[in-house]
Formats: sequence, C-alpha cells, structure tokens
Amino acid sequence: RLGLVLVCLALAKLSLATPMEFNCPSIRPPNSTATNVRSLHAHDIKVVMAIGDSITAGFAMMGEQGLAKDLLEYRGQSWSIGGSDDAISIPQFFNHYREASSPEQGASHGEHDAELCWGYFCPSRHSPELDVLNAAMSGAMMYNTVHGPGNQVDFLVEQLESMKDRINLDSDWKLLTLFLGANDMCVQCKDV
Repeated sequence: RLGLVLVCLALAKLSLATPMEFNCPSIRPPNSTATNVRSLHAHDIKVVMAIGDSITAGFAMMGEQGLAKDLLEYRGQSWSIGGSDDAISIPQFFNHYREASSPEQGASHGEHDAELCWGYFCPSRHSPELDVLNAAMSGAMMYNTVHGPGNQVDFLVEQLESMKDRINLDSDWKLLTLFLGANDMCVQCKDV
C-alpha cells in the first residue's frame, strides 16, 4: 500500500497546476499501538525523519521565481517530510487520514537559503527550528550522511535528543526516508 501511496504522491507533484484534494474518508485508528512492523498502521507513526540531497531538501522546487527565490530550499514542501499546510507530502497524507490522532513530530517547515555540500565538504548549516528532522543537504552524497562536519546522521541524533520531551525515543514508531545518490552518480560520470 505504501508503494501505491508514494506513486500517488509523485503523480500529484507532477500536476501542481491543479490543486489536489484528499477526498477520501479518515481511517479509524486501530484499537492498540503496533508492537511489530506487520501490524504497523499510519496512526502508529509518531516521528518522521529524512536523510537526502536537494530533492528531499526541496531545492528550487517552486519553479522559476527569480534568482533569489530559485536558490531557496522549500523544506516545508518536501515530498517526504514537508509539514506546510499546503504540502503534498507523506506527513500531510498521514495527518489527513488520522481522525483524532495528533500529527507526527519532525516534519520540516518553511523555506530558507540552501544548505549546500561541495563534494565531500558539507559545512553544517542546518536551521534546526525549520528543518526539525529533515537532515537533507543540497548536493549531498552518500559519504555526507555519516562523515565530515555537518553530517546528516549527527544532525538527526542531536535533534532527536533535543526532542526527548515530545517523543519517546524507545517506543514511538519512526519513519525515516533515505533518498539520495544522484550526486554520487553524477561524480562517476566525470573524467577525473
């Protein structure tokens, strides 16, 4: 089912000219929280997180709007973790189908200057209050997820630690999207 949801979200992003409405009814929550992945339900997801590159960061995703706005990351609109009210994203999909359940923690909001990596160099420039648990950095490569200053895993761990008062690190179900690799492929195509 999740695969179908992701395909639907991708198609919805392609048709931004027509506003998308969720016309499906809410899904009633299960009687108890899942104790294993086989019984996991959308209502059980309490925390969303993301590791990625410019696609997950939302770099320039609003189209041509003038140079200053073209260089922004629209993190609140990110398909995997955007929390803006008008986002077509996994967190908004979950929120729509919950009846009386609180929204998950971690969704990113708003927009800000791009957090750029240059090859293996990824300076730490996250905006924790907007990025929340979206550790993506434009230009990131697989190396940048765990190595070097500003690596994405360290950022997520620090952010999770700072949210202990809102989430249970041991028992809350978490959804992590990992979407990167295009920059690794581009480097492989260059004659060095």
